[in-house]
Amino acid sequence: MLLVLSAGSFVALTITAMLVYDGGSIFDSHSRHYLFFGNFFSDLGTTVTYSGRTNTVARTLFVIALASLGLAFAWSAPAWRAWAVHKRALPAAAISQVVAVLCGLGFVGAAVTPQNSERDTHVLLVQVAFTLLLVFVANLVIVQARNGSARSWLGLNIGLLVLLAAYVAIVAVGPSLTTLTVLRMQIAAQKIIVYAAIVNMSLQAWGTTRQVARIPL
Repeated sequence: MLLVLSAGSFVALTITAMLVYDGGSIFDSHSRHYLFFGNFFSDLGTTVTYSGRTNTVARTLFVIALASLGLAFAWSAPAWRAWAVHKRALPAAAISQVVAVLCGLGFVGAAVTPQNSERDTHVLLVQVAFTLLLVFVANLVIVQARNGSARSWLGLNIGLLVLLAAYVAIVAVGPSLTTLTVLRMQIAAQKIIVYAAIVNMSLQAWGTTRQVARIPL
């Protein structure tokens, strides 16, 4: 439940941060507002915007939103482990538990590391966090398959797995941000994967909670 609440909080806080963000993107430093297809989520967490203005309010909201989500994901780790109701699912469930903690901490690190002043570290933390999320979802798919979970739940995770794999590939080996077209493509991909992951993982967490509650003691 904490993960579901944190996911909802992330959406609300980042939307608010977008509304108060005071300007600029890589290719439009004169803009006075957040461009949904011109700014990355990480731009909300900068100390200074591309237009040279301080970004205290938006940064504070962004850090709270992403750090809370990361901590909630790490905190949820035991629940994913408890989901393994069959012995064949235990190894993948154990990996899911460890990776959930590391992934959550990776997002916390990315939240508190501003990309404008510590870009290389921020980008590395983001790449690591999303790669760990890919590993987590892959193992969750294995757990669900060996648990005999409903096809609807398994299908949602497989769909997210495909999106995550595509996004990790784009971030790792995709074209550099040298043109506005490439920038918009990567920003659109980020928005899609973030919102898809939030919706899916919230549903999976809710489903996991219900299933664990039915496991006899």
